Amino acid sequence: MAHEELKEALRSQLEGMDVQKVYFYVSDEEARGGGESPYLAVVIRETERPFEERIFDLLDVLQNLPEPVEFLIYTPAEWEELLNEGSDLALKVRDRGEVILEKSS
Repeated sequence: MAHEELKEALRSQLEGMDVQKVYFYVSDEEARGGGESPYLAVVIRETERPFEERIFDLLDVLQNLPEPVEFLIYTPAEWEELLNEGSDLALKVRDRGEVILEKSS
């Protein structure tokens, strides 16, 4: 499946949800371990849930995608903090990833 089709599927699944921004990132082959999806979606949204429970809000999205996608879900404040701290992953996603969904505040 082409990246464009997967991005469109992600966009259409997440459009109706309360998200502020979604980055789509395709990892380098050498940067990922065996068996992991090369696709990463970083979802920025307000939530009170603990980090490890946030994925449960997106189970319907996960089940309706044509290919596996890794998800990381951050609040806007957490994302900003990661960028300010110079997190390698956050900077790579911001600089090399693509914003596929962004809602104005």
